[in-house]
Amino acid sequence: MLNYWIPGAVGEQLTWTGTSSRYLDEPNLAFYALVTTGGAQTAAFEPAHRLTCNQVQGACCLLDGTCQTLSQASCNNASGVYHGNGSTCAATSCPPPPTGACCRDDGCVVVSQAICAATNGTYHGNNSACGSAGCAAAVGYFESGDAGELPGTAAVVNNGSGALTIIHGSFSRFTDADMYRIRICDPQNFSANMTWPGLGEVTLFTTGGVGIAQRFGYNGPAQITNQFVSPLPAGEYDLAVSAFWKSPQDVNSQNLWLGIHGQPPNQTFDNIERAPDGPGAANPIDHWDQGGGQDGPYTVTLTGACFISSGPPPCYANCDASTTAPVLNVADFTCFLQKFAAGNAYANCDNSTTAPVLNVADFTCFLQKFAAGCP
Repeated sequence: MLNYWIPGAVGEQLTWTGTSSRYLDEPNLAFYALVTTGGAQTAAFEPAHRLTCNQVQGACCLLDGTCQTLSQASCNNASGVYHGNGSTCAATSCPPPPTGACCRDDGCVVVSQAICAATNGTYHGNNSACGSAGCAAAVGYFESGDAGELPGTAAVVNNGSGALTIIHGSFSRFTDADMYRIRICDPQNFSANMTWPGLGEVTLFTTGGVGIAQRFGYNGPAQITNQFVSPLPAGEYDLAVSAFWKSPQDVNSQNLWLGIHGQPPNQTFDNIERAPDGPGAANPIDHWDQGGGQDGPYTVTLTGACFISSGPPPCYANCDASTTAPVLNVADFTCFLQKFAAGNAYANCDNSTTAPVLNVADFTCFLQKFAAGCP
């Protein structure tokens, strides 16, 4: 990996070749980022291209039952079964591997031994069943397929009950972003810390897509604390992770947060947790821009979070999250007024998306929810 290159004169060119541990399509063979310092404004980039090695290849059946066209040496290195020079995956039938019970931090799943080992699980043998495996209750979640990027397509973390302590995911492409719907059951002690080889961002939204907090992992962790969460009630929220310089934008392509892709003030590298402060700060996310970094697996460790299915649904009108009866009282009105005055996302009671999202309709909405009471 080439970390950076500083040209010494106008017109200089750089050609780079290398190998990758992952098979990438041509469009993904791209440059990481251009940082325009020292007066540079634009650059004429030619996309990187894959070079085909002069090796005879054929169909290779891998441990997970999939087929790839590889050289015999590469197939052997992957512990696969090589089907001969010139063979094709289209004409090759790869038998699915045997499966069994696998104990992981997301509970018990029935997968192959190779997948179980790759996900740090304990395999109980071919054809074993979860009913007799004795796995501990789930405390984690594994991304299935590719989690969506927006509230409407977020992966719902509902495979367990009680505390949620870790999410395992992977960026499937260098421009990927993943969003997970979780329940924050203890706002005072909430945190979400992303671990990843690259530079990542962690962003928290309401389920209506309004931003709450974001932190970019440069010169420090990509971590959200309880700073902007503790005033909020317990309930469901959308937690998103994204690669380097990939930013949430509203329907008008305005950034919800400042300091991304040259938007002044440039706060991108300060490693400070911030509430939305961009031109689209009050608006819900509509899409992400085209930023991004490398692909590959990541984890998000959590405190103060629970599975969606755990516990009773939150009561919106209990603004101060009080537990002493009656839980709904005049203090909740004061709490709502304070959040409305501060522009807090909680005050968008009707989840409206038309600016201004905080308006008189939210007062009406809050009164109706208060009158309905808590279950």
